[in-house]
Amino acid sequence: MGADLFIYSSSVKALKRYGPKFMEFARMRDTATNSQKEYYQGKVEEYFGKAYGEGYYRDAYNDSNLLWKLGLDYWVWFKAFLDGAGLLHPDKAALVLQEVEDRRQLLVEIDDNEERKYFEEKFDEFTEFLRTAIRLDEPIQCSI
Repeated sequence: MGADLFIYSSSVKALKRYGPKFMEFARMRDTATNSQKEYYQGKVEEYFGKAYGEGYYRDAYNDSNLLWKLGLDYWVWFKAFLDGAGLLHPDKAALVLQEVEDRRQLLVEIDDNEERKYFEEKFDEFTEFLRTAIRLDEPIQCSI
């Protein structure tokens, strides 16, 4: 379970571009002999990342959740910015971005270096995702 956020135009473009290769390598993996399965599995993972890596952000509902680390949540705080169809419009995305950026200092307080690095990278990914939607002037489809 987790929050799945999509910028439609970016995610569709990536899926159209890389989805066929992903499916092709998945079929090849499923019919390959043992010695080839590992190679094709690597290709499946590579093209899955490309097909679903653009215009998509996921935040799992577990200890790796960025918003929780920032003292926020998806169910009440984030949901308050969505319209009735579950869309986060660019003007609201700017408000989310501002609040998240205002809380970045909470990540500096993480004692464990690896954990802090993980959340700083996730922070950068999330804020860039929001900036992309704002720049494209496109709403984010949210499944929370």
